[in-house]
Amino acid sequence: MEGEWDREQRTVVHERIVEEGISLVPLRFEHIAAGSALQRAYDRLNLFDAVHLGVATVLDEPIVSTDTLYPTIREVDHVDPRDLE
Repeated sequence: MEGEWDREQRTVVHERIVEEGISLVPLRFEHIAAGSALQRAYDRLNLFDAVHLGVATVLDEPIVSTDTLYPTIREVDHVDPRDLE
């Protein structure tokens, strides 16, 4: 797929995220609860995806991911980090 990140780029994605001014946050109970609600609404969500989306939902922030599933979730805005300059 065009624009796919190589292994080296994936190992420094956390650094790129911070450079873009995006905060990494600790996981909380309400994030898991929000993810569980999304998992009940979307059959394709696994636990990891649901928790990731739950954090974004509670914080009212976009999700930053290359996952192609996330843009289909109406409740959360999506940012592909490969589009960050």
